[in-house]
Amino acid sequence: LEFRNELIRAQAYYAIAGPARQHLHREAGSVLAQRKVGDDPRSSNLEVAWHFLRGGDPGRSLTYAIEGAGAAMQVGAPYESEQVLSALLHQPCGKEHSERIQLLLARALVDQSKADDALPILGELVVSAGLTSRTLAEVTQMRAAAIYLVNRDVGESHCQAAAQALAAARTTDDVELIARALFEYARSGAQSGDEDRVLAAKKEIDNLLEDDNARQVPILHTAQGFCHYFLFDARASAASLDVARGLLAESPRVTELSYVLNAYGSCRYHLCDFAGARQSYIAGLRLAKRVGDDSRASIISGNICALLTTVGEYDGAIEAGRESVQLGTRALNHPLLMTCLTSLAEAFILAGDRTQALDHLERAERWVKEQRSWSANMEFFCQGACVALLMGNLSLALSLIGSAEERAWGKERCVPNLGVFEKLRVFRAAHVGGVELASAIAKSARAKFRGRHPLHYLTVLAAAAWLERRTLGCNTPETLAELEVFDTPSLRGYRALQVAQGFLT
Repeated sequence: LEFRNELIRAQAYYAIAGPARQHLHREAGSVLAQRKVGDDPRSSNLEVAWHFLRGGDPGRSLTYAIEGAGAAMQVGAPYESEQVLSALLHQPCGKEHSERIQLLLARALVDQSKADDALPILGELVVSAGLTSRTLAEVTQMRAAAIYLVNRDVGESHCQAAAQALAAARTTDDVELIARALFEYARSGAQSGDEDRVLAAKKEIDNLLEDDNARQVPILHTAQGFCHYFLFDARASAASLDVARGLLAESPRVTELSYVLNAYGSCRYHLCDFAGARQSYIAGLRLAKRVGDDSRASIISGNICALLTTVGEYDGAIEAGRESVQLGTRALNHPLLMTCLTSLAEAFILAGDRTQALDHLERAERWVKEQRSWSANMEFFCQGACVALLMGNLSLALSLIGSAEERAWGKERCVPNLGVFEKLRVFRAAHVGGVELASAIAKSARAKFRGRHPLHYLTVLAAAAWLERRTLGCNTPETLAELEVFDTPSLRGYRALQVAQGFLT
């Protein structure tokens, strides 16, 4: 509120008697309410609502607050919406409209990844008898998203909530609501290691996209891209996300666009387009910070850390990683904090700082022990093993790889960052299972990723080359020819990483 701030800066605000201050606020609110600001008359509604609230007239603020909060979230200002709605919810006049206020407040909180604050509100709403089918679909979808953000169990509660959201969405016949629920359904499958769930979601998404009108819904393409990414088809994922990105380019949905830009950046990264990945990550990070979503900003900064480590820019990687951990620690909820910690640990060890690397690896281990999802545990075992290899700790690396294989049993295709997992499987098999088993794993993995996922393919190629040297004493001409790709300028950092882990020479 610039009106109030100017008075405070002039040291005049609190010098005015309380009743007079309230009168000034009410008058300012009345004047603003009669003015049209910009192209949308709702653009000043939140400010009007604040003036009436400060002026002791919450009844007059009600309509302006509800309309203004909705409009503010549409243009990426959930924090401002949260502030006014939280204040209004405790006013007597807000009781009659509590359902609408709670729904908007929950959306504002989820848009900022404040899941712990949103869940009690959503819990009240989901058992409310008077909800329309559409409102119930919105509430259950937000609840599933909030449970994902909290990440406090192995994934069962997320799966249950996502199934409930999908059932509710289907009763509405609304493509966008169904698409959002399908995205959550697919994500719950990825987090719990349930491939069938992801495949079922993808099938329904593909069917919906046969309709011309449905193809104009961004979240449907985002959900399709998520499924492609899970099924390690980075090119198809990038294509779907590019459509979503285009549809959102002129949209006020900056929260959704930030997610898409981050996801698209990850696709470009796995396609070895590191410049394109960096550009998309930076754009997504800018929007996440604008919205005030520390959790999302931390995730993207962590991805930038991993990217810069891959290209050999270790100082920049450490800077991005520190920001990622700082933002992630400050965030109320962060489902991927462990990945940020292990990415920073990797950057530190490659920069020669073993002490900091160990510290961040230990922090990641403490975080993941708090009954996190199956996916989070798999990420920790694999990334921890990679850091152990960088430190030359063979016994720790083999132990962590063994834990990863045990946890992945029957869910191998669902492992996040599957290329790294397959590389580590080759490494452990060579040490404890024999050359034949290791060779079979390497051959299968190369066939799986060839032509579909460039970075995963290069990762298992490094492992196959290591196994070949270990077995034959040298690499064959065919393998040496393939390894020449690591000499391209953009992959020299990735080559250095494989050398440091002992896979390349």
